[in-house]
Amino acid sequence: GTNLDKKLALGEIKFDPLRFTVDVGDIAIPDAQQQPMVAVGHLKIGFSILSLFQHAYRFTDVRIDRPFVRAIVQPDGALNLIELVPKTKSEGPSPAMRIDTFTVNQGRIVYADDSRELRPEKTLTPISFTLKDFQTDQAKGGAFALKAKSEKGEGFDWSGTLSIAPIASGGRLTVAGLQSDTIQKFLGEMLPVVLTGGQIGFTADYNFAYDANGMRLGASVPALSLTGLSLDGKKTLFRGSVKLDRLQASIGPIAMTGGKSLAMLAAMPRLDVEGLGVVPAGGGNAIKLSSLSLKGAKLDMGAHLITLGSLALDGADLPVRRERDGRISLMAMMPEKAGDATPAIPVASAPPWNIKLENFALSAATLRYEDRAVTPMARFTVTPINVSATGAGSDLTQPVNIRFDARIDRKASLSGEGAVTPQGGIADMKFTLAGLPLNAFVPYMPRIPDLELKSGTLSTSGSLHYEMNDMAALRFRGDASVGNFTVMENASKSPLVSWQSFALKSIDYRADRLEIASGRLSHPLGRLAVLPDRSFSYKQFMPASAPAATAAAGENAPVAKPAAVKPVAVKAVPAKAAATKSAPAMKIRMKRLDVDHGTMSFADYSMQPNFEARIDAMQGAITNITNQPGQVAAIDFSGQVIDQFSPVTIKGSMDPFAYDRQTELHLAFHNIELPVFNPYSGRYAGYAIAKGKLTTELSYKIDNRALKADHHVVIDQLEWGAATESKEAVPLPIRLATALLKDKDGVIDLSLPVVGSLDDPKFRIWPLVWQIIGNVIEKAIAAPFQLIGSLFAGAEKAQFVDFAPGTADLPPGATESLGAFAKALVERPAINLDIPAGPATAEDAAGIADAAIEAQAMAKEIKRGNPAKFSALDRDDQHDRLEDVYRAKLGKRAEYPEFPPEALKAGAAATPPLDESDQRTLLETQWLRAELRKAFAPTNAQLAALGLARATAVRDALLADKSVNPERVFLATALTATPTDGHSRLELKLK
Repeated sequence: GTNLDKKLALGEIKFDPLRFTVDVGDIAIPDAQQQPMVAVGHLKIGFSILSLFQHAYRFTDVRIDRPFVRAIVQPDGALNLIELVPKTKSEGPSPAMRIDTFTVNQGRIVYADDSRELRPEKTLTPISFTLKDFQTDQAKGGAFALKAKSEKGEGFDWSGTLSIAPIASGGRLTVAGLQSDTIQKFLGEMLPVVLTGGQIGFTADYNFAYDANGMRLGASVPALSLTGLSLDGKKTLFRGSVKLDRLQASIGPIAMTGGKSLAMLAAMPRLDVEGLGVVPAGGGNAIKLSSLSLKGAKLDMGAHLITLGSLALDGADLPVRRERDGRISLMAMMPEKAGDATPAIPVASAPPWNIKLENFALSAATLRYEDRAVTPMARFTVTPINVSATGAGSDLTQPVNIRFDARIDRKASLSGEGAVTPQGGIADMKFTLAGLPLNAFVPYMPRIPDLELKSGTLSTSGSLHYEMNDMAALRFRGDASVGNFTVMENASKSPLVSWQSFALKSIDYRADRLEIASGRLSHPLGRLAVLPDRSFSYKQFMPASAPAATAAAGENAPVAKPAAVKPVAVKAVPAKAAATKSAPAMKIRMKRLDVDHGTMSFADYSMQPNFEARIDAMQGAITNITNQPGQVAAIDFSGQVIDQFSPVTIKGSMDPFAYDRQTELHLAFHNIELPVFNPYSGRYAGYAIAKGKLTTELSYKIDNRALKADHHVVIDQLEWGAATESKEAVPLPIRLATALLKDKDGVIDLSLPVVGSLDDPKFRIWPLVWQIIGNVIEKAIAAPFQLIGSLFAGAEKAQFVDFAPGTADLPPGATESLGAFAKALVERPAINLDIPAGPATAEDAAGIADAAIEAQAMAKEIKRGNPAKFSALDRDDQHDRLEDVYRAKLGKRAEYPEFPPEALKAGAAATPPLDESDQRTLLETQWLRAELRKAFAPTNAQLAALGLARATAVRDALLADKSVNPERVFLATALTATPTDGHSRLELKLK
């Protein structure tokens, strides 16, 4: 017997002894709260009386109508139905049993779980069940069918066969419209996610058997579908929500056997997912996937092998955002950091599983990247992204073959293929990147005020070898180029630097060296401007310059033909000894860089009118560009200034990475029209340039920081135009300086050498050059005859002609110096000459008077034709003759003054000494000459005539060989002689 300790309620009981059937109505067993636990509306049992005498009891018909079951999991986790298990069991084996027909109609089951927080409850109704020919001692018969529905329309349909001896079952199970809410209510606490919507349906076929050889199970799920699924992640898995429009799968066959060991083979021919979306916690753009398809997946438990076949993802859309604080938006979906983990329970080691993904394809994917941590905010959209891979798996030592292509911001394209070995992060790829806009990366570049990267595209292709754990193994071989590059200057809204194409061919990069076979820079443009405040447009990234060096050319620096200036040296700072330069860590070498159609533009907006000039058509090459010590690059360029008739050449060699050690450059500019420089000449020279041409050759040689430079400047046919009245014009007679420097062919030829050391912090070569030019001009103006003298020896002596007082006779040597000066005037045809022709000086008046006095004193000798010099007479004879002239001229005897005693005694100190009598005679002679000079003083007309006679004598000597045009020589009566060292000096003036 059994003892349930439960009340049993029974309704009407009917027994048919003929058919041996029994009908029982309204059966119920209540629970402790007197609520029905199990109830049956009607129970009918038909029994074969004859089976009492057979080996198995036979029930011809068992029918249960309107059964009811209330199954409740109590708060302590116990199921209430456990109360229906008998407390005592029967002894002995259970008898064999046969049931012809077992039927359940209009059943209802209420299931509730009070152990869970939400205390879910589910009702299944109606429930129907049929079982035919069921035998507990044979494998025959046992066909059954079970159907049930929930109050929400969820369907459960199970049909098949069932046997007990042996234990076996086969059939089909169909679940339709299973709501996610149902699963969430009953299993939510065990799930890593929270189901918020959707439904599941599937059909499964199975065949199960269990005997002495173990368990065997064969199954397949020809149709599995999920629709409208939505879920929220739990913090321990991920933070966000997921929505899935549809999932369809076909699973099987599945073959499982179990005895001493468990073995299973399974296959999933297809898995299709549509409309997947993931939204991070807190909102934001969703991660989307249009579709996912997995085909040919297989599992072999015995071999520990999972083969995934082919996996295809289509229409993936991944938005990624970096916040101002550097956080990545996707990190918002990461699970919260777990606390102290519970130590894992050791498990027996098992062979590792081998997972293989034969084919992978990602198509039409999109990556949207937004970076708010930079200013301005950066945005990139990469779409479509297509990736295919073969050979992926859990064996990370095996390479995965990859192909990919993508477009960036609808402008750039990226494609490639190669192999990636996950273990070690080793990649060998060939790739091509074309048309990547550089201005998209402006937020990541150093900010330079007033400049804007307007355009530029990067393209590159080649092969790349990369090892994550060994950056020294990095290698790139290929080509690269930057096209349509332009940096704009905001102030002028014009390009500062630009080029059409900068291409590098055959790049070979390794950790220790970079080699480039060739490069080509096409249509480069560089623009340098002086702004209205006279600062350079490059001022924002130019270092602060040191004060300009002062040229050491003194006032007496010689000017040589052609206007050569001795080398100017700055402060003596010895050049550093050439040190042995160690090789750089990265060896760099470009075999050749070609440049074509280059332009260098210069504008000066501080000038009114503005000045602009260009060097166009630049072309040439630099070869052997390297940072290796001791090697130099060869430079050869040509171009034109303003137009094709003004060529430019740049040739030489230099160490581009250490120019201060070894450089030798030669620059030549030919046939440049000077009027283009009128803005400068008008401001600083005070005149516009009417015409003229410039040719210059510049040479620079640097040896171990010691500089030797030469600047050869040739100005042809320079003519000044109208004066500008500029307040900034130099206070120098520019026209005269020009005339002095021009030769007879109208050419100014200057050589301006400079020497110095780059170690001198004040050394700046161009300030020195301009100072030297200024020195040349100032020296030409201050000492023009010295300049002339450099043309013909002795010509500089013609500047001064010293006449004896009262005479117009050229002094000794004057004829020769004036002849040499005449030749120099021929070489400087723009120079005119003024000769002083004004009245003679007071010293000349005394000379004229002395000549007249001495002529009258020597009249007898002159009359006899036997002239003698008055100075040849002795002291007493000169005294007597002057007394005679005095009486004759003034008509009286001389009345001498009383001479002081000290004057009379002064003769004792003379050489030879004079006694007092001789000293008196000398003093009286001097007194007589002074008195007579008054009487014989010349008239103004005589003085004027003497001045003119002297100028005429100089002019005649200059024009004697007729090489100088007389129209260039002027007798200037406004200019007069000056007394100098007992002579009357005529100073010739150039103009």
